[in-house]
Amino acid sequence: MPIVPAIIFRCCRRVVIVAMTLMSAVLVGVGHRAAAATWSPLPPPLLPPPIALQMLWADVLPVQKKPATAPPGMKPLYSTADWKWYQSKYGVQARRVNYEYLSQRLKFAAAMLQQAQRETHRGRTRLLCLRVFALCFQSRSGSPLAQAAVSRYMQVAKLHSIVQVAPIWQMSNLLAYLAATPLSDRHRYDILAEQANVQLTLQLLWAGQVQAAHRVVRHLGIHETLTVRANHKLMFEMSVARTIVHQTRRMIHDLKKQYRLMLAGHESAAMEVYLYATVVSPRRKLRDWILHRWPRSSVGVLDRMMVACRTDPAGCYLCARALQAQAQMLPAGILRNRVLFAALKDYLRYLKLPLDRHNRVARTLSRIAVQQVIEQGARPNPNINPLKGLVGIPLAKPSTTPTTRFIDHGHNQ
Repeated sequence: MPIVPAIIFRCCRRVVIVAMTLMSAVLVGVGHRAAAATWSPLPPPLLPPPIALQMLWADVLPVQKKPATAPPGMKPLYSTADWKWYQSKYGVQARRVNYEYLSQRLKFAAAMLQQAQRETHRGRTRLLCLRVFALCFQSRSGSPLAQAAVSRYMQVAKLHSIVQVAPIWQMSNLLAYLAATPLSDRHRYDILAEQANVQLTLQLLWAGQVQAAHRVVRHLGIHETLTVRANHKLMFEMSVARTIVHQTRRMIHDLKKQYRLMLAGHESAAMEVYLYATVVSPRRKLRDWILHRWPRSSVGVLDRMMVACRTDPAGCYLCARALQAQAQMLPAGILRNRVLFAALKDYLRYLKLPLDRHNRVARTLSRIAVQQVIEQGARPNPNINPLKGLVGIPLAKPSTTPTTRFIDHGHNQ
């Protein structure tokens, strides 16, 4: 073969091989170029963007001019279509309530409450209940209607929705605070307000809204009356909420220091951030960034062990030992307890394997390690839901007995 055609043939073959390699990398999403296109030099933030706590509170003014809003990423109490339906049916009369007598206002609220009792659409029902409450909660004669609105709202609210739990605390807090509410009912709403506060605090905490949870939990002492203190289960849940918020804030404060060191290129600081993003509060993008930055470090080795453990229980023993060793180097607190609990789950999963001559020693060591990690502080996230069993179940019938603490501020005029 002549020299010139041979050189041209070799060059063309190399071009074809390189083109096919690049095309396969693009199609399957692997390779250095594809990875570099999706990888950012800066890691994702440690926490999600903070929310404005005011966006969680419902409008309880007699005349509502704008529909309810919700923080970004959360579903609002009702849709725009529900607001338009309310405006078309009740808007004209709702705008005149400031100029009407209390008796006419309560008659209008009773009509909306009857519609809320018949309504099957949850968004419209929540909107009607909030408007009935706004018209009635400040007067003694309207208190039974306001309490009925709270009861109906709790039937259609979802337990694990931050936006829908927040009005429960807001309305029960107002009913427990105002003297227009009968005394026997105020005691009941003292308990409900504290339960809703604990529920809202923990839900904000699990969503990564640490500062918002801290601001909410500070209101726990408002209704800590003798009736609340006599409820030992509720007092325990309140204490747990305060403790968890305090420990989480301290953990985030320490993790922010490690986050800054990780940005500076310290590989050892990335381990704590990785454990937080994997065990405590799953942050997939942050975990992927760390693994891409240090693929062959101890973080990468631990991640491969944890991934293999999910598919093959035989690897749970080595993974649990690695997690236990990492937990020993962490400061006392939530992060250490959750990592130890992850190791405990892997040990228990390994012990479920059938006994044979190959894993006899490892099973014995796993039984010993189970007791060790429990003594060292292995704890899961607290499973506390004070409103469980209340949301979806109507409250007791409101009392109509008069109260001696009623002070007329002009609302009955």
